[in-house]
Amino acid sequence: MYRYMMKTALHNRAVAVKMGVSKDTVKNDIRMAVNELLVLCFGLPAAVNSPGTYQDGVKELLLNYLLVSQAGNIRNAMPWETWQKEREKCQIVTARAVRCLDNAVKLYERFIAGSTYPDMQQRPLETVRGIYMKGSSIAAVAAEWNVSKETVYADIKKMTGRLAELVEIMAVERQKPGRS
Repeated sequence: MYRYMMKTALHNRAVAVKMGVSKDTVKNDIRMAVNELLVLCFGLPAAVNSPGTYQDGVKELLLNYLLVSQAGNIRNAMPWETWQKEREKCQIVTARAVRCLDNAVKLYERFIAGSTYPDMQQRPLETVRGIYMKGSSIAAVAAEWNVSKETVYADIKKMTGRLAELVEIMAVERQKPGRS
């Protein structure tokens, strides 16, 4: 805010002094804010540079889930027609990615329902939902489930992998002849 929203724009060093942080922290905060604004305006394609694996794609979608879920609420048109067209294309890609993730979660829920140990399978899914889809902290989720932070990180890794596997299966199935 200090950098761009004041009457007189401040340079990074002045902002750092005013906020009591390092100049690198100011640069990092500006970079993160700009990236988040891009995701809000253009959806998932603004956050992702063609992930190399399905797991990378699922991670990126989860990391930006709260932002992309809000992106559809922005109704103002972009000031330039080419930007608006690009935004509309990006919104379509984002909506497809979110639907795909939602479908993977539903498939995993069916797996849990048929599992011999549904409680053991449910916690990793609820961990991912809490952190990425509801915005809870690692510490809050750990306390809620009465587990360590390390267990929460293990659950995230487990669920990211499982959701990526489901997304990959759905993608392969969709590419089969006669499917759309």
